[in-house]
Parts: sequence; structure tokens; C-alpha cells
Amino acid sequence: MATVMVFSSPAMTAILSRIVLKEKFSLIKILSILLSLAGIVLVAGAYDASVWNLNPLGIVFGLLSGLLFAVYNLEGKHASDTKIDSWTALLYSFAFATVFLLFFNLGNDLFITGKPAFADMLWLGNSSAGWGILFFLGVAPTLGGFGLYTLSIRYLSPTSANLIATLEPAFTAIWAYFFLSELLNPIQLAGGGLVLLGVILLRFGER
Repeated sequence: MATVMVFSSPAMTAILSRIVLKEKFSLIKILSILLSLAGIVLVAGAYDASVWNLNPLGIVFGLLSGLLFAVYNLEGKHASDTKIDSWTALLYSFAFATVFLLFFNLGNDLFITGKPAFADMLWLGNSSAGWGILFFLGVAPTLGGFGLYTLSIRYLSPTSANLIATLEPAFTAIWAYFFLSELLNPIQLAGGGLVLLGVILLRFGER
């Protein structure tokens, strides 16, 4: 369910791009957005009514994630248009995010969980394997993924870049099959196909 909420960002990006950047939308681009959203719903299993039994705060945070990622897209495009280097923009974005998360987790410990401040920050202890995996996750998929994504905004519209990024759940399912032996059911396979179809339509629609 969280995946579906986060990947509501293509629709939010499209709306903000139309308002802020005056981006034009063809019927093919609108269809691409709808296909991608429908595919993500199927891949994430959000067609099952039971997964909607969330608390209101969870829904708010999920939708805010999609909205803020949409804002990130527009800011990335603005940075590109003003000739700011993509990696420099990423550095400042991550720096501000680090400061925000520092105070957010501090507030969470003090006012919500009641734990001592930053009690869980060093929970890996002396596990060298754990710290190694954490370092890899920070450098490769996080820094590398966001860096290449920010770079792509230099050449694509925010909506197009975000739509292509919706392939992530489908690719995650594929990797999960090879590394974790997780099997996709026919509905999830159909959802991945819809996401891929949406991206293919977008490519042809922008020729």
C-alpha cells in the first residue's frame, strides 16, 4: 500500500508540471499515467480491500511522500534549467534531507516513542557485515539511483522521468524472484506489464 501511495507521484508531478511549468499533455501521456498507476496497484496487491485497513497517519505520510517526490522532480528540473550540476543539486538535496531527518527522528524519540534521543541510531552495534550492507545501500542504490534520476531530469520532462521511475516496483518483483525466490502471481505479472506498456506508450507519444 505504501508503494502505491509513493508512486502516486507521477500523477502529482503531472498536475504540478501543468500548473508551474505549463507542461503540455497529450492523450498518450495521460494514458501512460493511468496505466502506470493501475499497474502499480496490481503489483503491490492494492486491489485487495484488506490492505486499505491503514491508520489515517499512515495514509497522510504515504501521500505526502508522493507529493514531496513530485516537488523534488520540479526542483530538479529547475536546477537543470538554471545550469546547476545534477550532482551538486543532489549533494544539497541530501544535505538538507539529512538535517531534516535528524530533527525528525529526534522529535519522534522525544514526543512519540518516548525512547532516549537517538536510541536506535547505532543499533547495528559492532556488526561489520551490517554496517557494510548499510554503506552499500547508501552508496549504490540510494546515491547512485537518485544521482542518475536527477541527471535524467536534465534530458526529460519531470512527468516523463517520474513515469519511467514507476518501473521500480516491477523491477523489484523481478529481482525478488531471483534473489529471494518470491513468485509473482498472474495479477502481479499483469500489473508489471501495464507499467511497462505505459512507459512504452510514453516513448512513442513523445516522438
